[in-house]
Amino acid sequence: MRGETRLLACLWIAFLIRGLFYAAFIPLWEGFDEWAHYAVIQRLALGKQLLVARGERVSREVDASLQMAPSIYGSLSRDTYWQLPDAQQADYERNLRSIPVAWAGEPAIGGHPAYEGQQAPFYYWVFAGAYRLMAGLPFLTRVWLLRFSSLLVASSAVPASFLLARRIFCSAARAVETAAMVAAIPSS
Repeated sequence: MRGETRLLACLWIAFLIRGLFYAAFIPLWEGFDEWAHYAVIQRLALGKQLLVARGERVSREVDASLQMAPSIYGSLSRDTYWQLPDAQQADYERNLRSIPVAWAGEPAIGGHPAYEGQQAPFYYWVFAGAYRLMAGLPFLTRVWLLRFSSLLVASSAVPASFLLARRIFCSAARAVETAAMVAAIPSS
């Protein structure tokens, strides 16, 4: 294995490790509009449609999770949650973990709109297929697996940037530098 290939592998692994950390430790729905993106993927996977209208409602499952998980998007703020007694926090967590899988296919009456349906659909189509494979799994497991799947797809930017930079600059050293910059970008 050549030196630049080893460096590229190390960069890619570092990107994946950092991404796994964030995927595992960022609280539910703390990612920017994560719940809305998840809801669109879910609607595409479980409904027989190619697009989700902006005004369609999220599933009963997503709507319930927004009521039970502390976040800036739901009815339970983080400040309020952390001031609750431990027993009440445990009740919220237990209720969140016990959301019935069947609620994934039921629209929430009066729930939040799946407004991310206005985005370009390719990402949602790809991950709707992945969602179908995990549809019977518990809710929190599906969220984590979709986060991990997104990470794997995003990580392909590291070797892709290396290959593109090597072709453009005709230099393995420049290609490694480019891949390192891509791997280090905080929001990648």
